[in-house]
Amino acid sequence: MSRPWYAEITPELWHVLIATFLGWMLDAFDAMIYAMTIKPIMTDWNLDTAVMGAITAIFMLGTGIGGVTWGFLADKIGRTRVLMITILWYSAFTGLCGLSQGPWHLALFRFLTGFGIGGEWATGAVLLAETWPPEHRGKVAGIMQSGWPVGYMCAAAVTWALASYLGSPNLTNGAWRYAYFMGILPALLTAYIRKAVPESKLWLEGKVKREKVELSEVLRMVIFATILVILCQYAYWAVFSWLPTYLSKERGLGVIKSSIYIIAVEIGGITGHILYGFMADKIGRKPSFILFFIVNSLLVPYFAMYAPENLLFILGPVLGFFGHGFFSGFPAYLAELFPTKVRGAAQGFAYNFGRTGAMLGPYIVGVLALTYGLGAAISTASIAFIMAAIVVSLGPETKGKALD
Repeated sequence: MSRPWYAEITPELWHVLIATFLGWMLDAFDAMIYAMTIKPIMTDWNLDTAVMGAITAIFMLGTGIGGVTWGFLADKIGRTRVLMITILWYSAFTGLCGLSQGPWHLALFRFLTGFGIGGEWATGAVLLAETWPPEHRGKVAGIMQSGWPVGYMCAAAVTWALASYLGSPNLTNGAWRYAYFMGILPALLTAYIRKAVPESKLWLEGKVKREKVELSEVLRMVIFATILVILCQYAYWAVFSWLPTYLSKERGLGVIKSSIYIIAVEIGGITGHILYGFMADKIGRKPSFILFFIVNSLLVPYFAMYAPENLLFILGPVLGFFGHGFFSGFPAYLAELFPTKVRGAAQGFAYNFGRTGAMLGPYIVGVLALTYGLGAAISTASIAFIMAAIVVSLGPETKGKALD
């Protein structure tokens, strides 16, 4: 009888997985608190969807710049050190968002929050890929990425609890600020990382040996990966940054009911992330991406424009499963495209510059919604999903690749 795949894993590897999962989960919590508080902020400050979309775009710009900056530093001073710094960074600036006195303050603090969040993913994903064996890389990437819907679910649960506890069902009159103050808590994770998480052996070895890198090949892969991520990030943020507002504004759900719905969506997302990782290890990176992209291109417009009320709660977990799941492919796939010497910077640039391009998603949806409604605007994500399927079909298959 064969042993289960996880029986051979050392405690050090489990600590890496736990730390990167929690880091990404708390990233999502701090990132998606904004999505859960868009409507009350609009009410308190008398703003429209275009302004709120622009603030989301500014946040995405911060993640892009942060991913490149921190990724470069992770190649220079180490993965675990940068992981701790970025978590402290985004926790502090999420808390400061709660002190904002207007949209310009909020935009600045969201930019700085994004700067830290972009760096956390770039560093955590590289650390995970460099420490775990290649035959399990897809699985653990899926587990790590499932931290995002868990964090989004926590953001929904916190806003739900605050709305109930504060007696403010819509979190207006400044009640939304307390949600951002809760975003300081992820800073506590750094104590665990400092004590339990080892540095990447590949990075430590790379400090000693002089590795020759073929820059033209790296550049080609950076361009390919960046285009793919731009399309995926546009599609994701076009849908999920506006989902709570869509549910409350166009489907008539209040903050509490929208929060419950988001929790159902994110349960589907957790399942999608984990199962996607196993699928990518089984059938390959490219076929898994293409399958999820095609399903999403059909599912999103149906959900946003045609689904009857009685199907909304059934489709929610399905949307979460496919809309989140494919992101589990990126930690392993991007790491397998680049050599160790430049992996942090290259992977950080590709993923997070892709997020910078994707800052157009929430903004474009916000602008289109003024004329066509949120449902039609959100449906533009299907175009990006179709294009992403075409792009990934042109890239290399990297399943089982050993990292150098």
